[in-house]
Amino acid sequence: MRRTGDPEGVSTSVGCRDAALRRARLEQLWKQTTTDRERIARYVEDRGLPPEVLNSVPLGVLRYYPALPYFDPEGKRRGDFPAIVARMTDVGGNGVTLHRTYLSPDGPGKLDLGDGLSAKKLMTAVEDGGTKGASIKLNPVRSVLGLTEGMETALAVMAATGQHVWAAGSAGGLESVELPTEVTQVHVWADRDPSGRGEQAAERAAARFQGESREVFIHVPAGPANKDWLDVYAAEGEEPLLSALAEDAAWSPSKSAPSVGVLLSTVSPEEVEGFWEGRIPLGKLTVIDGDPGTGKSTLTLDLAARASRGGPMPDGGTYRDPVGVVILSGEDGLADTIVPRLLAAGADLMRIIALTECPDAQGEETHPPVLPDDLGVIREAIVRVEAKLLIIDPLMAYLGSDTNSHRDQDIRRVLFQVAALAEETGVAIVVVRHLNKASGGVALYRGGGSIGIIGAARSGLLVAVDPDDEDRRVLASTKSNLGPRPESLSFYLEASDGEPAHVVWDGTSAHDANALLAAPSTGEERLAIDEAQEFLLTVLAEGPVACTQVVTEARGAGLSERTLRRAKAALGIESHKPDMRSPWIWTLPKVAKDCRRWPISEDGHLRTSSASVGHLRPEGQPLMEALI
Repeated sequence: MRRTGDPEGVSTSVGCRDAALRRARLEQLWKQTTTDRERIARYVEDRGLPPEVLNSVPLGVLRYYPALPYFDPEGKRRGDFPAIVARMTDVGGNGVTLHRTYLSPDGPGKLDLGDGLSAKKLMTAVEDGGTKGASIKLNPVRSVLGLTEGMETALAVMAATGQHVWAAGSAGGLESVELPTEVTQVHVWADRDPSGRGEQAAERAAARFQGESREVFIHVPAGPANKDWLDVYAAEGEEPLLSALAEDAAWSPSKSAPSVGVLLSTVSPEEVEGFWEGRIPLGKLTVIDGDPGTGKSTLTLDLAARASRGGPMPDGGTYRDPVGVVILSGEDGLADTIVPRLLAAGADLMRIIALTECPDAQGEETHPPVLPDDLGVIREAIVRVEAKLLIIDPLMAYLGSDTNSHRDQDIRRVLFQVAALAEETGVAIVVVRHLNKASGGVALYRGGGSIGIIGAARSGLLVAVDPDDEDRRVLASTKSNLGPRPESLSFYLEASDGEPAHVVWDGTSAHDANALLAAPSTGEERLAIDEAQEFLLTVLAEGPVACTQVVTEARGAGLSERTLRRAKAALGIESHKPDMRSPWIWTLPKVAKDCRRWPISEDGHLRTSSASVGHLRPEGQPLMEALI
């Protein structure tokens, strides 16, 4: 339900406390602006535009704020600066948010704070999703209307052609902007980006407008990429814009509709680089699974420290140069846990950002990071320290309330955007996850939440207790889409009295992920598994044996099939069918053969009974008695 006729035209959502609070903030800021646009005119002139272009822009759309607070992504107030404030309204003219362009306090141009901080910011809309369809309406509506992404580009089109223009604010805004019914002809003045995003947005908008029975024109700057019509106007004046307006033909799907899909002949093969070769790829998503208390977080901080100082990786591989790291930690404190552990690992803290809170759009309050809503803030943090590693620990702590971690569609929607950030920035994104309550089974399916989590990752790792030494941990691979599966590594967590825990790596491990999760949880189960392993080592000592024969002999020895198969997984015993008519056979892996105390035949022949070779036990004597 919406009330119109507010003094400042800001939308009202009845009964919504958050919407009322947002609306009040927008109204308060707007009332504090001034209609004195002399400073705005200096900025416009600095951008290569005639200041008089502002004369046609209503004062109810564009105003000046002499000293507007600027908050960075961490919520730190960087100062108060002059700013241009523009109202964004929906198709009915109701205000939904305010757009701010911060200006330099010392010169005519935009504010430059460094650290990748943007001079342009959008305040939180009155209602969630309220900016969809909205625009900055720099001129009253006409039957012929121009559309741009940026406000300055709109001013350039207005100055050159006299056309009435609205600014959508971004490529995504251009795709969704809504127009009133009186607009019958639309001119989309597209940005020419290196990525093609601006032209893609223009094409999508044009298709929608044509479906609404409007005549559409798309104007794209000529020449190399990375320019918009403001750049053209500043460099060449009004002539190129007037020529485009006069000569460009009406848009037609048959002539310029966006191509569907990617023609693979246009794609150049690329080799994926590794943050940690074979285990954590750059530009991709990696999942680390493990039970609480196994050292997952300490391990990720060890990797962060190595990245920040450019040191060797645990297996001896060396990362090229020191790089930045961004950490989202939802379980450990910065002062009492994260910083002490990083220092113990030798980290360069000047290269590491911990993102604990994100400011709301107006910078007056903060909230914990939420995926995917705050990916823009995370991107700013990545740029600030030139990060190549982003740690999200644990993933579930950063999913929004509208995301069901067990619902595949929800998870894939979020992680698609997270993976896109990884590819865009070249950052290795590592998300940490707890195991589910199941026991045993394939390690790939043991992570908590939807299978879509590991499905979105290109690499999966598991941290678990070493079944041979409860003080040792093993890092094993559960998934490796981009290359052969790496060997497992062992490590310890060490901490002196009063000192934080740190990781001590201890070479390779013979345990794979499935074997680690097949390990028994009680002493009685461990004894049964040990007996089953001894049984299998003996039965398979001379070569492959049919699975059915192994199971039959195990039952005769008092071993359950469940225990037998857990022992099989722990030993890494291989199973295969020589052909369609043959039974499944089990074979000891080379590692298990090497650890035996007696010679093992390597002829590889299938035998049907353990009693038929080597006389493992006297006829009629139970196998376990013979072993004892």
